Amino acid sequence: MKKLILPMLVLVLASPCANAQSVAATGSLRVTATMFGDTWPLTADEGILSCYLSGAVVISIRGRGTFTLNSLALNMMDSMPSLGWRDLPRTLWADEPPLCVDNPAGGSQICARRKKSMGPLIDAGLDLCD
Repeated sequence: MKKLILPMLVLVLASPCANAQSVAATGSLRVTATMFGDTWPLTADEGILSCYLSGAVVISIRGRGTFTLNSLALNMMDSMPSLGWRDLPRTLWADEPPLCVDNPAGGSQICARRKKSMGPLIDAGLDLCD
């Protein structure tokens, strides 16, 4: 069944009848940083998580817009710009604590900056598609 999702999505997006008005969320849920605890990947405290067409996950942040969280949503954004979705800006994507190691040459530590995983949020969005 999962192998059929992408071809069906392509057919829907390629259809002359497909437009922003004809695309409705399969499910939506208000999500908060408190619900996800340390795994919350955003700098905003809450948003509306939605799933479209069996797998396109987006989050709407009040006053900021609606942002794609996975590749299916990104493909929909590219195919239907009238949806108004955008890529998630780095300013909304929370940082993990830096990962630091001792500098083998001596001196100060070398630290890598990382962003938090969107996995828990994407998984919750995909659950809305079921």
